[in-house]
This record gives sequence, C-alpha cells and structure tokens, in this order.
Amino acid sequence: MADDNQDVQGELRRFRDEIARLEAGQSRHTSTPSDDANRLRRENTINSAFGNTSTFRPTGMAAWPAFRKFAGNNGANPGYDRKEKARANDPVKFSGNKTKFDAWVRKVADKFEVDEPTFRNEKTRMVHLINLLERKAEQAVKTRYRSTIRPFSCVAEMIQVLESSYHNPNQASAARETLRTFAFKPGKNQDIHDFISEFNALAQKAKIAEDEWKQVLWEHIPPNLDPRLLEDSRDSDVTYEKFCNRVVTAAYSNQLAYKKRQQERKPRPYDPDNDKPRNKNKNKKPRPGNSPSKPKTSSNTGKPLSEVEKKAHWEAGTCFNCGKTGHKAGDCPDKKKVAAVKTAENSSSSDESGKE
Repeated sequence: MADDNQDVQGELRRFRDEIARLEAGQSRHTSTPSDDANRLRRENTINSAFGNTSTFRPTGMAAWPAFRKFAGNNGANPGYDRKEKARANDPVKFSGNKTKFDAWVRKVADKFEVDEPTFRNEKTRMVHLINLLERKAEQAVKTRYRSTIRPFSCVAEMIQVLESSYHNPNQASAARETLRTFAFKPGKNQDIHDFISEFNALAQKAKIAEDEWKQVLWEHIPPNLDPRLLEDSRDSDVTYEKFCNRVVTAAYSNQLAYKKRQQERKPRPYDPDNDKPRNKNKNKKPRPGNSPSKPKTSSNTGKPLSEVEKKAHWEAGTCFNCGKTGHKAGDCPDKKKVAAVKTAENSSSSDESGKE
C-alpha cells in the first residue's frame, strides 16, 4: 500500500513539472505589446533598398508610378505586347554627376512609362536600367545587381540606391536661396524667355506650390513693367501660362521702348569753344613757396638765378634778391642781409667738412 502511494505521488510531481514546462513555453511564445513594438521597429530598420528585399517599400523617386513593380507572377508585365515597338529615346548614360541626376531620372521614368508594353518582365527593365549607367554610377549598383544572395527585386530598388548616392536633399534650400536675389532686369540684354525658364526650374526645386507661382514670379519682375500684372497675379481665372505670356509681352514692349529712347538720343555737335579739355589743376591750390605769383629769389635759393627765373622777375618788376618791387638787385636794401646769410651758411658747411 505504501508503494502504491509513492507511485501516485511521483506521477503527480511529473504532471506538475510538465504543466510548468508547458506554461513557461507558452509565455515565451506569447508576445506582449512591447514585444510587438520592438518587432515593428526591427522591420522598419530594413525598410530600404539596402535591407531584405521581401520587406522593401519604395520611397522618394523610387515610389514614382513609372517604377512600380509589375503585378504579374514573378514580376511579369500583364500589359506586355511583343508586337509593340519602343517609341521613346533612351536618355544619355548617367556617369555620376549629381547636378544631372534628377533630370536623368525623369527621362528614365518617361522612357519606362511610354515603352511599358515593350518590357516582358521586371528583369528586362532592370537590364535596361543597368545599361543606362556607366563609371561610378554603374559601380554603385553592380555588386548588388550581380549578387545571388541579396539581389535587387525590382527596378525601384535600383533607383532608390542611386537616389541615396546622387540626389541632393538640400536642393530645395539652395533653390530658395537663389530665388532671393533672382530678378529680371530690362535693358540688360536679359532674355525674358530664359528668365522664365530658369524661374520655373528654381520654383520646382524649391517645392513652391504651383498655385503660388504667379505671385512669386510677379515678385521677381520690376513692378513698373506693367501695372496690370499685379492684378493678374491675384486673379484665379488667369492661368500661370497666360500670366507668363503677358509678362513676356510686357517685357518685350519695355525693351522696344528702351531701344527707341537710345536711338532718339542724338549726339551733341562738337563745340570747339565749350568742349575744350578741362584743366584738372584749375582748382588746385598752390603749395606755399611755389606760388607762380612769387618767383624764386636769390635769398631763397642761395645761388644765382637762372634766365627763366630772372625773366619772371623782369616781367613782374621785382628784385632778384628779395622779390620786392621799387628797386633793382643792385640797390636792394636787403643785399647785406643776404650776403651775411650766405657767409654764415658757407662757414657752417666748411666747419662740418673740417670735422669730417
């Protein structure tokens, strides 16, 4: 009887252990809200062209309709028509110039949209895209393109890899900064058509809403080009294309008026009396001691005067020695003073030479 009780108790212990083990296993497999959040975060971290192809979700340019993955089995194109021929020209090969990347991608998108029926499946589009790349751009996707472990699943992944390398995310800020000083200047040989084309490109890069383009364009043209343009920029019935045509017409009229004014400006006939070259030294004040009204004297120079200097005294009627009028050099009352000064200067110069 005792042995039977021990056997029963042993079985009960085993049942309890088994129940505890099953409960522990169930708790490990049961996810909590925090576990679900962590799992979602882990999935989001590979939501890129560099992660698992099974969870890839296109963003940016890769999400354009032209690059949407074909919906058929194994990437087959449901709209494929073998009789269809390519209509759009291939864009030039992209080599890695960042300034040309956005325009190149738009041309590739146009090509894929127009010639979509000519692509049998996703693989044919990927082959076509890799053939449009060269140099650095080709190297950016070649390794992943040829990989057998983690290859591209669609053309959108290839576009997203290229976008991460060559698209400038700050081009909107740069375009807005350029627009700050962008303005049309009539009469400066600036073509209005080129101006509007450049404005359209900047407005698109700056991501300005299209319904604001009229007002922004008016802010970058002279207000006096045509007063009616201000009202047109606010009129919702005036389309942007019609507004641009009116700006072109106003600029053309303004430039014609400017050229006409230039032609009507007749040159003034030459007048020999009034068109003489101006004397730059007319208003220049003479330096002290060099005034032309006071010729040099013997007392100032300490040496005999030259013929030119004597002539100036003759014409002015002044003395060679002192420069005063009323007497000549022979009768100069300051003649003795001048001689004494010369004697003192000569003696001082001789003393200095003796010391040397």
